[in-house]
Amino acid sequence: MGNESIVLQLQIMATEKENDISDLLRKALLVATKLGLGEFKQWIELELNGYSIHVEVPGYRKARAELMLKNPYHGLIPIYISDPEYTDALCNVDLRDPIDNLQSLASLTKESSYINLPLSYEQERFLLESQGDRGQLPPVRKLSPNKARMVIDAVRTRILTWSLELESQGILGNGIVFSQEEKEKATSTPSINIHNFQGVLGDVSESSLIQDLSISVEKGDIEELIRKISEQGVQEDDLADLREAVALEPRIIPGDSLGQRTSDWIGRMASKALSGTWTIGKSIGVGTASKILSEAIMSYYGLK
Repeated sequence: MGNESIVLQLQIMATEKENDISDLLRKALLVATKLGLGEFKQWIELELNGYSIHVEVPGYRKARAELMLKNPYHGLIPIYISDPEYTDALCNVDLRDPIDNLQSLASLTKESSYINLPLSYEQERFLLESQGDRGQLPPVRKLSPNKARMVIDAVRTRILTWSLELESQGILGNGIVFSQEEKEKATSTPSINIHNFQGVLGDVSESSLIQDLSISVEKGDIEELIRKISEQGVQEDDLADLREAVALEPRIIPGDSLGQRTSDWIGRMASKALSGTWTIGKSIGVGTASKILSEAIMSYYGLK
């Protein structure tokens, strides 16, 4: 494209859906890097590489899945759970995959196609046990491919809006080269800052992007494990139950998953988060709370 402005190239790519979304993001990454727009660059990298569990996803990557049971004779049948909070904890999901993965899911066109979102061990066991004497039909958490398409459309709109704002400020570039004046204008113009696009994306500010909520402890140090989990607002009686579960759990080696006693304990804490009796767990979300506890215990066993 010679000396054609890379910002104008972005606008063309963003408005033509046949252009690959990853190519569009990589070109936007080039622009953000050359202009020194660190927050926008960070957002692009998260879209390309995926959002880790310690990063809060933007609003457009949050979705509502359906819970089903896989019946060998009737196909997928819906699950009814009487507790709406538990339903929310199971059905409200974050799409953390790299944008390339979502592009593949978005290409599913069959009417019967759906995205299968894996359940945790604790969630799957709960759904199996909730069936009672009716059987043990495997649970499935599914999502329409339309949600993946919505994510990709949101990203396209984000980049188009941003490139139009760059143009309105006279920041176009000569090919892929920007003048010093353009760079200074980009970093000093509030309207180009990522905070100003929350209406398009939800809150994607740096403060909401990085939330390191993981817990690491020395392998085999039960006192450190108990102390760090107590800092998450876990009560004394629950800590005592955890200490007992760990003491009675069979030895776990790398490659294993957590045992039944510790998994049961995490499940009980998830229930307390749902009921509000574990207040910190309630405030950060049941899924995140369970993940924190699971990672802490895995760290104690030397599994992470």
